[in-house]
Amino acid sequence: MISLTFSFRRLLLFAFVLFTIACHAQTLDKHSIDSMQQQIRNTQPPGDKAFLMSQLSMKLSDITPALGLQIGLQGAAIAQTIKDDEDMATCLNSAGWNYYRLGKTDSAIDYLQKSINIFYQQHNYSNVAKSLINLASIYQDEDNDDKSLGLLLTANTLFDSLHDNLSKAYTQRMIGISYRKQGIYDKALLYSDNAITALSTLKEYGYLVDAFEAKGDIYLAMKKWDSAFVYYNKCILTAKKINHTYAIAYGYEDKAEVFLDVNEAHPTAGYLDSALSYYQQAYAIFIDGGEASDVATEQLNIGKTLLLLGKNEPAKNYLNKALTEFIATQNYDLAYKATTHLSELYKNENDYKNAFHYLDQSLVYRDSVNAAGQRKTIDNLLIKYETDKKDKAIQLLNTQKELSDKELSRNKLVLARNRLILFFSIGLTILLIVIGFILRTQNRIRQQLKEVKMRHQIASDLHDDVGSSLGSILLLSNIAAQQTSITTDKTILDKIGRNTKDVIDKMSDIVWTMKPVNDEGIGLKEKLEKLVLLIREISGIEVVMNISVKLEDLKLNMNTRKNIFLICKEAMNNILKHANASSIHFSVDVIDRNIIVVIKDNGKGFDKTLVRKNNGMETMTQRAKDCNGSCDISSIPGQGTTIAVQIPTPRSRYRFL
Repeated sequence: MISLTFSFRRLLLFAFVLFTIACHAQTLDKHSIDSMQQQIRNTQPPGDKAFLMSQLSMKLSDITPALGLQIGLQGAAIAQTIKDDEDMATCLNSAGWNYYRLGKTDSAIDYLQKSINIFYQQHNYSNVAKSLINLASIYQDEDNDDKSLGLLLTANTLFDSLHDNLSKAYTQRMIGISYRKQGIYDKALLYSDNAITALSTLKEYGYLVDAFEAKGDIYLAMKKWDSAFVYYNKCILTAKKINHTYAIAYGYEDKAEVFLDVNEAHPTAGYLDSALSYYQQAYAIFIDGGEASDVATEQLNIGKTLLLLGKNEPAKNYLNKALTEFIATQNYDLAYKATTHLSELYKNENDYKNAFHYLDQSLVYRDSVNAAGQRKTIDNLLIKYETDKKDKAIQLLNTQKELSDKELSRNKLVLARNRLILFFSIGLTILLIVIGFILRTQNRIRQQLKEVKMRHQIASDLHDDVGSSLGSILLLSNIAAQQTSITTDKTILDKIGRNTKDVIDKMSDIVWTMKPVNDEGIGLKEKLEKLVLLIREISGIEVVMNISVKLEDLKLNMNTRKNIFLICKEAMNNILKHANASSIHFSVDVIDRNIIVVIKDNGKGFDKTLVRKNNGMETMTQRAKDCNGSCDISSIPGQGTTIAVQIPTPRSRYRFL
């Protein structure tokens, strides 16, 4: 079985060494303590004084925890006076650890928790994690493994985010111990292996000793004695490498525990001899320079092993020496174990008088242990009651102050909000007025630009179409006035008639374009149908017409209507003049919000590479571009010509019935 006494001794030692905040544990003599106290007295800034007191308090926890607690609480009071939360948290942490060393677990947990809360508020996550380790050590001592494990896992996550690989490795070692105590060996081995790998990489051999030992403990709990022995041996070899004599002694103890555990399953004298040998090696190291408590513990272990071997006389010697030290130091738990072994020894010798004597003593020590536990529970409850009473009084005062502050803050907030609403309302009103003025001005300018553009367009159409026709009429009229030939006069008069009709048609197109009533798609549809009928009538060419009814649902602006109609009219005129066609296919459709016009003839066609673009072709292309559309003219000699026009319908231009 795993020695809980030894494990606890080592847990305190190594947790204390690594996770004290801002300082490391040291063995201090009276001169060193006096020197540090003198340094604190000579320090003027209160902040520096509080920090030094937290250091001294933590260092004293291993020697005189009562004095360490007093100094830690004084440092916390100084830090609170100057409102130095960081130093106050450090002092509370050291005070909590001293409470723990004094056996006042509840107070220790309370102070450590307060320090964690302050560190967290200060975003000092490194010290949060270290305080969590201290708190986890206490819960582990109290056999509250679930709570201890939760704190360790949180600390592990924090160390990982801070890239503190050494602290993370040590934490993973402790997580492995917690899982081992809960019997979850697969996870225990996983975290133990992670710790060993990291510490080996970092070459932190002092902590690596612990990690090897922790993995040996896991294998021992699993009854895998060979593996346990291997890792305990690694522990000893690494400790020798760094000359860590106490760790070597603990390693010998662990090896002895393996042989005792094997002997319990397979009783053989050889296992007990090996266990005795390793206990004696540990004993020799402690005799050479260890503490009296360690020496007495080894005497107890040697005595119980000799008892199992039936060597009663030397067993009595070792057990009595151990018992004397345990009584002197009031270590009644171990005194109970020593007297129990002595009672069993004398019983084996049929010395029932001494057997009863030591049995009676063992019961007294057991009662003392139980009474101490009860007193500890009562003391902790009393401390907790007093602490809760003070906390509630402080909480009441804080609540009253918070209510007063909240009321004042609420009034200020209401006043500020009302001012903000007033300023916002005024600003919004001014902004709306400015926006309205800008929009109105923009709309007026837009309307004026439309009127100017429309006037330019009408002037251009009148100049280009009507103006040229009227000029022709004037010229022909002058020629007719100078001619005397009747035949010639008739020819000229015919031309004048045609030009006059052309002027009338163009004026009619312009008037049709400008009338708002023709904005409906049906107006364009009727105009195109009339154009096709006129072409049939004057040319005799077969015209196949297909104009989609979808066109009727559109609401078109003046520019789009005009350009579509004039493109179609220009295309038809070109066919009549140049194509020598016998049939025309004319279609208009609305597809995907686009007006598609296709005009195809079976005329003689032309080669686009050889024919220079004339005004008619350029005019159709430009009119399509004016409507953000396209006009594609394709022709093959002898196979006719196809004109494809695509013009997008203006957004929201569908007519809803």
